Amino acid sequence: MRVQALAPAAQARWVALANDALAQVSLRPAEVTAWWRLVSATAALPSGPRDEAVARLQQLPVSAALPAWLRLSALWCLTGDLQHLMQMTALAPQLPGTDRWMALSIVLWGAALSRCENRHAFRQVLVDGQISQLMDQLGRGLARPAATGAPPAAVHRVALYTPHLASGAHAGTAMTFNLQALLARQGIETQVFAGQELSIPDMRTYFAGGDHSTVGPAQSSSWPVRSAGDLKVSLADADFSLDARWRDMLALIGAYAPDLVLYVGFASPVVWPLHARWPVVGMSLHTLPPVAPVDVWLNADPEPDPSLAWPGIVAPEPVHFPHRFWPAEPAPGCSRETLGIGHDAVLCVSSGSRLSDEMTDSWTLGVTAVLDRHPKVHWLLIGVPEHRAARLATLHARARCMPFQDNFAGWLQLADLYLNPPRLGGGASVATAMSLGVPVLSLAGSDGGDKVGDHAVVTIAQYMNRFVEWIDHPDRRHAAGQAMKARFDEVLDLSTGRAASRLLQACQRAVRLYQIRQTAAESTRPLP
Repeated sequence: MRVQALAPAAQARWVALANDALAQVSLRPAEVTAWWRLVSATAALPSGPRDEAVARLQQLPVSAALPAWLRLSALWCLTGDLQHLMQMTALAPQLPGTDRWMALSIVLWGAALSRCENRHAFRQVLVDGQISQLMDQLGRGLARPAATGAPPAAVHRVALYTPHLASGAHAGTAMTFNLQALLARQGIETQVFAGQELSIPDMRTYFAGGDHSTVGPAQSSSWPVRSAGDLKVSLADADFSLDARWRDMLALIGAYAPDLVLYVGFASPVVWPLHARWPVVGMSLHTLPPVAPVDVWLNADPEPDPSLAWPGIVAPEPVHFPHRFWPAEPAPGCSRETLGIGHDAVLCVSSGSRLSDEMTDSWTLGVTAVLDRHPKVHWLLIGVPEHRAARLATLHARARCMPFQDNFAGWLQLADLYLNPPRLGGGASVATAMSLGVPVLSLAGSDGGDKVGDHAVVTIAQYMNRFVEWIDHPDRRHAAGQAMKARFDEVLDLSTGRAASRLLQACQRAVRLYQIRQTAAESTRPLP
């Protein structure tokens, strides 16, 4: 860690700037640009003066809802205290607006992903942040598509709705097209619909710290298209408001007239009107049910935990479906020579767009301590944005950073070990490593830990002990890699006939559950 000591004159200037910015916020508490200046000036202060400035900000009197919201978002940015986000959620009903509420849910989701090491902690943050209530209120406000008759007994046409399509490396994007290919191979007509919900116009203006989504736009050239014939995709125009996009998506899905909707995502209000009109199968991005009403949840756990249901949302019927990923297809062009690493070195890889937030101090110090004791071990960090690469590259002399790589599998196949940080996510990269026979270290209770099954460890101490064991004993490392590849082939591989059969059974079950709830609704409807 580098600590920059400001010269007295420079420090005095920054303190004066922060004080001036606070004074301007007092005069213009509803103007976000004034808050941007305040947060920027305060964040530049050394720890002591910064703490004092934050204390003054906490005492700043605000009466209206918008200044109170902006102050809370400034405190969230400056302190990282999740309680400020929770208070913003409580304040949201006083500031109605779809884009604002969805922007808050994106920030809350991202904060939970980067802070939580297991699904229970992740869920608790989102429960405290009332994400299911936000989604429910927005979803109930959307118009239900017009009915076009009862669903048929068999499923011939499926609409896949996903909140956002990005690049092929984006987990939700890859999962959407993999499931589409699986259905198409069974002769089912499909069309993909995406509301681009993670792109919100002027999202920064809702937050004093300029929070924004880090998920990129659609990159169709990188999508893993595996089905023969024309691929039909309806992509919302992200320059429009979410209200306008959702109206368009619902109208398009209604015109398509599917027999069933397959929802691939985590939280989206669009599922409420879809569920009211059609049978819905849900594939969550995490090892939790979707934050949305679905008839059937494609659940990876053979014994799902009923306590994971979301408040206010009827729990779906879980169907065991551990299949999640197509086998990796690395392209040529990657080599250790490019990295300046010898073939006798032990190459470890970690990856992710949020690595700098997900790498806890204890885990990072543990990894670098192992590198100190093992001079042949190198550490490659893939997916690090350019503005964060310099800091992470200073972690160790044998640590190296790369930005996102289209040929991620090509670089990963060079590795001897994949080190999954202590985070909830990472399941897609863990599965990619497993399919290539690269052994994975991951904590249990997370998306990555669930993929490796019994190979997951429970504590950081166990993680580091196994790390050292696999460095010192290449035979054990190789055996672990082969065992994980076998697990991928047997459990996670989505390209098999077994996976296709289970998916079709889940669709038929959703149709039956839809018929049951429609019958129940008819029986309770008052007579004219």
